[in-house]
Amino acid sequence: SKLVDSLFGHIVRLAGHSIASGLLDVMYQGGTRQQRIHMRQEFYGDLYRKAKDSNVKTLSDTYKGATNMKASILGSVKANLDHVANKNLVDSSLVHCVMLEYLRACEDEEEKLEETVTAFAALVPHMLSTKEGSEAAVICFYKSTPKNRR
Repeated sequence: SKLVDSLFGHIVRLAGHSIASGLLDVMYQGGTRQQRIHMRQEFYGDLYRKAKDSNVKTLSDTYKGATNMKASILGSVKANLDHVANKNLVDSSLVHCVMLEYLRACEDEEEKLEETVTAFAALVPHMLSTKEGSEAAVICFYKSTPKNRR
């Protein structure tokens, strides 16, 4: 429990590291519900890197009160996911959960969704190891162009 708490502030950086990402995934799976929520919050932007909010349980909760923040928060999540995806480190439960939340939040914004789906198309087989990853992979497959489906 204290080990997971000591990682706060460094979650995104560790998720993008080839060795640390595996350890982070084990800690994510073994953490309490609240610790998992706080680990996901770090992907939502710098605002949640140091200060955790107990009222924010999902990505959509971050911009529920201030819809003008939605674009910047989604941009931050996309940048963090792209960083992890560029290193092919998407076989993590934490990344799968954040990816699924991001895809659900972008469903009404076709341009962002299409851009993300194109970036993650080659990584879909790595995402099939968890329930959230499988659901995100289905959304990627469903929203992708026929060319990308091949």
